[in-house]
Amino acid sequence: MVGGTISDRFTACELALRRRVRSTMRVGSRLPVSEAGVNGSQNAPWTGGLRCRIMASRCGAGRTLRWGRTKECLNVFDNGGPNAVAARIVIQNPHLSTPKRNRSTVPISATKYNLSHLTQLSTQEVIGPIQDDEALFLFALIRVMRIRRILEIGGHCGYSANNFCESVGERGIVYTIDINPVPKMAANHVPIIMDARQIEPEAIDNTPLDLIFFDCHVYDVQMEMLRRLESQGMVTDRTVLALHDINLHPRQIVAWAYEIADGWVHQPVERRMVNDLRNMGYDAFPLDTHRDAHGPDLPCRHGLAVMRKFRPLTI
Repeated sequence: MVGGTISDRFTACELALRRRVRSTMRVGSRLPVSEAGVNGSQNAPWTGGLRCRIMASRCGAGRTLRWGRTKECLNVFDNGGPNAVAARIVIQNPHLSTPKRNRSTVPISATKYNLSHLTQLSTQEVIGPIQDDEALFLFALIRVMRIRRILEIGGHCGYSANNFCESVGERGIVYTIDINPVPKMAANHVPIIMDARQIEPEAIDNTPLDLIFFDCHVYDVQMEMLRRLESQGMVTDRTVLALHDINLHPRQIVAWAYEIADGWVHQPVERRMVNDLRNMGYDAFPLDTHRDAHGPDLPCRHGLAVMRKFRPLTI
């Protein structure tokens, strides 16, 4: 079975299928082979009493095909490459009744996630931005909770803002407040150049926030901004707080770090904030690592803490 058009290959597949399995399956009425997945639908009626679906991808011209039989399907492989499966023919047992398909049901495609913006090396050895594993966690958190409105304090190069913008999608908005210019990363990204202690509701469109990301490493500025937003009704009991750089490094990585019993503190501000916010009624979930978890594949983890005020769940 060499070369030929896609249609020729499907015809050959059908003939080979009939030869290989007809003797073991009960002959029945004429049934279509449908949902081919190549250039639309391939409706090629044939006898043999089988209900089949052919799911296929293009096979390179001039490459030979080989067959592989499993319990429920006949696979046609293209020897030209590891991902070159020419067809997968799924055989439904003709001795069992098949439920009628609801034709009015609209097929739902699989959820797609665009993570192409996470571009760090596998070691994630960066100083400043969030690491890709941390960004992936926040991406998932935002998607799970359907978070739409995010404020981050401390923008740096915009790496975390880019992740937030991708997470909230077109219906969300991300504000970045910093005293230094921050690049605008997307249409739904709003950099705010100002002292965070002077923030007003107008700067965030007079609407409460879903999440605040703290990453500027100045205690008084971050805590004053939080208190100000709370007093203005922009932070509620549902607002999630995420604090970066709360983990201990397994060794001294930056010059200003200092050693304690379990590792090296590289940013004491956010660690202190977690403790103080816990005393203020926030629940805390630190995402940290033990120093033995690190090695050449992951020299350090900067760490995150996720916090929110607990509200009893009504039963």
